[in-house]
Amino acid sequence: MQAREILSYAAFQSNAPVKGLDGKPIEVEDQTALGKKRSLTRREWLNRVRGYMTIGSPIDKHIALWGHIFNDYKSPNSPIELADKIVWRNYYDLGDPIGFELDDARARLKDDQWGNVFDFKAENEHDFTRSPFPGAAHNAYWTDEQVFGHFIENAIYAKDPPQTPKFAEEPPTKRWAQIVSYTLPYVVDFALLIGAVLALYKAVKGYIDPAAELSTRQIVFEVGGIACLLAGLTFIARITRLTRPGGWWVFGALFFLAMVVCYRLLLGQGLVLESQPGLGDPGFVSLAGLVLLSGGLAGCALPGVCAPC
Repeated sequence: MQAREILSYAAFQSNAPVKGLDGKPIEVEDQTALGKKRSLTRREWLNRVRGYMTIGSPIDKHIALWGHIFNDYKSPNSPIELADKIVWRNYYDLGDPIGFELDDARARLKDDQWGNVFDFKAENEHDFTRSPFPGAAHNAYWTDEQVFGHFIENAIYAKDPPQTPKFAEEPPTKRWAQIVSYTLPYVVDFALLIGAVLALYKAVKGYIDPAAELSTRQIVFEVGGIACLLAGLTFIARITRLTRPGGWWVFGALFFLAMVVCYRLLLGQGLVLESQPGLGDPGFVSLAGLVLLSGGLAGCALPGVCAPC
C-alpha cells in the first residue's frame, strides 16, 4: 500500500520537482545547458528507481488475514509508465518468525495491474539461515552486508555491474547457525520441562513419604522420564494446532511414542520394583490415561471430532 502511494504520487504531476529530506528540490546536471543544474522531476525520479527490497516481510500474512483491504489497491491511482520494471527482491531468514516467501504477493501482481510495474519472479526470493537465534533473525538483516550487498549489485547495479562483483551469489546459509537455530529452542524447552518436573517431584515425594531417602540415580531417571513424557504430550498437542494434517502429524505421533518408550525405560531404571509391571501397576495406569488424554487433544484438531474445542 505504501509502495502504491509513493509511486502513484510520483506519477501524478510528473513534471513537478522531487524534494529531498531537507525539503529542497533535488538538482541534477542540465544536459541542454552545460554547467547548469535543474530540478529532478517526479517522472525522472520514478524511472530511476531500479529496485524494491523487502527483508523479513510479513506481506503474505497481511494478505491472508486482511485480504479484503488489498482489494482496494489492485491498481495505481494514476497510470505509471516505466522504461524498465522495478526489480523486486525479497530476503528472509528461515529462522525469522515474521518473514516468509511472498508467493501470495507475487500471485496478486499477476492478477492486478502492478505486474506492469514490478519484476517479481520466483527466483527473486532468497531464503537462508544466517542467524542462530530465531527471534533475533528478524533484525539481523540490517547488519548483514551479504544481504544488502547482493541487492545492490544485482538490482541497483544490474545493468552496470562492478568489474569484480563481491556479492554475485545470494546470501549463503551459515551451517553452524542453522544447527543452533533448529536445536536451541527444543533444548531450552526441554530444560524448562525438567526444571518444572524437578520442582514438583521433590515436593510431592517429600509430602508422600517424608522419611524416604532418594538417591541421585532415582531422581535423575524418574525426573527425566516424566519430562520426556511431558515433552511428547506437549509436542503432539501443539503439532496438531500449528500444522495441517499430513506428514507432521505422523511425525508428532511417532515422536510421542518414542517419548513414551523413554518414559518407561527411564522410570524402570529409577524405580526398584518388587514385581513386573502389569495392568495394575500405577505407572502403567497413569501412562494409559496420559495416552488417552493425548489422543483426545489430537482429536480436537480434527473438524467435527471435538465440538467444544
